[in-house]
Amino acid sequence: MDIFITIILIAIILFIKFAILNNIVIKMTGAMPLPEKEAPEVHAILKQLSKEASIPTPDIYFMPSQQPNAFAIGQSQSTAAITLTEKLMEILDKKEIEGVIAHELAHIKNNDTLISTAAAVMAGAPNYIARIILGKSIGGFGILSHLITMIFAPLTALLIRTAISRSREFNADKTGARLCKSPESLANALLKMQKHPKSSPMKVTPATSHLFIINPNTALSLGRLFNTHPPVNERVKRLKEMK
Repeated sequence: MDIFITIILIAIILFIKFAILNNIVIKMTGAMPLPEKEAPEVHAILKQLSKEASIPTPDIYFMPSQQPNAFAIGQSQSTAAITLTEKLMEILDKKEIEGVIAHELAHIKNNDTLISTAAAVMAGAPNYIARIILGKSIGGFGILSHLITMIFAPLTALLIRTAISRSREFNADKTGARLCKSPESLANALLKMQKHPKSSPMKVTPATSHLFIINPNTALSLGRLFNTHPPVNERVKRLKEMK
């Protein structure tokens, strides 16, 4: 009976985690609301592109980071939010910012943010399961279950994100380029972000790294097979091939 109660409690915890994931991610990244009076041009771009994409205008945040990057979150189109880093708004021109915002809106329109949220919740599930196994086991079995979870849970989470992220980034590039009517602008933005010095890596966790438009921390990569992002050069090539 105890095990069933525990499973029900886990389900409740995971549901709550799913429901408040936006707030969790925002707090984890240190993002803050971007007032319209401080960035009227960015807000104007967001409103116009959201209208063209036929989705509600998402909330917009900025992240005080010296690395150019962006991400979108949200369990639905009506609860979505976009975050741009401070450095991104500093080094990109208007057309390039349009390209990035269009890319993030594409994730929202394609319901990628819902999938990403679900993946994040799934990635957290092994931790709860491990606690049950560890709590119900004794001696060597408890230690063994703990070791197995330590080894396989992160790998499972990484593989989930890998399966989702690679295809969705290509699709968001394509949809975003059509939305802003300028594949070249998005391509130029990706190149600028890739080439910017990584002297100040972003403080993100493996659980949130897959959300960003480009890999925010190369230290999190484990080679091309396990990279949650397609190579930027390949993305740029596909964008430049669009007409």
